[in-house]
Amino acid sequence: MVLLLGAVVAFVVLQQRGTPAPPPVHEPPAGPAPGDPGASAGGPVRTEPADTSASPGPTAAPGPSASQHALSGVVVDELDAPVRSFRVVQVPAATTQSEAAQRSGMPFADALGRFECRSNGPGPFGLLVSSQGFVAAWQSPVAGDEPVRIRLQRPALIHGRTFGPDGTPIGGINIECLETRSPLDVAYRTASTPEGSYQLLPRAPGGFLVRVHGETNTRFAACQTGSPVRLDIDVPPATTVTVRLASGGRPLADVPLTLHVLTADRVSKTDATGAATWLCVPRGYHELRVSTPGYEAQLHVIDTSNENKTQFERTVELVPQAH
Repeated sequence: MVLLLGAVVAFVVLQQRGTPAPPPVHEPPAGPAPGDPGASAGGPVRTEPADTSASPGPTAAPGPSASQHALSGVVVDELDAPVRSFRVVQVPAATTQSEAAQRSGMPFADALGRFECRSNGPGPFGLLVSSQGFVAAWQSPVAGDEPVRIRLQRPALIHGRTFGPDGTPIGGINIECLETRSPLDVAYRTASTPEGSYQLLPRAPGGFLVRVHGETNTRFAACQTGSPVRLDIDVPPATTVTVRLASGGRPLADVPLTLHVLTADRVSKTDATGAATWLCVPRGYHELRVSTPGYEAQLHVIDTSNENKTQFERTVELVPQAH
């Protein structure tokens, strides 16, 4: 009996030693409840925080200055006056002028001749600048780190001022330009500004004769591209206009009168006798404007087209304003 009980105990011990223990049960981490909005149809959602040590923070998109390079400058003519309308072609410095001329470029309109272009890379650049009436200017290489100054040149330019007999600038003078190869035909014509300045713009270089309209005395000008010719002209007092201003038969002194001659307003003031005089008035029709406080304004036409006369006079009677 004792032997039988010991055998049973030994058998049980051997069975426990030879049977491997069952594997441990690993329960998944607790996730959202099945009814929660964060629950996933495919099973529980991981709640361990993601590793963000290697991901950079958000960066703002770079602005134009971060990726583009600005190139600015000014465009002037031979007399350093700003060119107000022009076109700029900006290309890499390795580009030739003929290649740049095939591109349309960017138009600019600025009273001071300023421009600014942007490029996706640093310089150097090539610049081709063009404007109507000028020879295109090519400048290369341009570093781009400082503003540039582009000078455009006309094929030919004659300029100057017109002066009256007393040496003061006089406007409204008609200036004519004749080509030496055809001296009987007027090729170009202009009128001096109120400040007495004028410009003649032949389409090509060459020799020209310049004169005041109606005069036979000419001045010679040999024009080359890039070499403007200055001619100041002393206008002979061949034609004179005198206007006498009165009211009720008595002269009106110290009254400013305006005679519009071609493109210029020329102002003269009446003297003690009521007379105002203009010298060097070209042939044609000119507008006389009379406006002074206390009197009705008047408008008259002065005709100086008679080639047989050099002195033209007109008496103007002013009417007092009604009170």
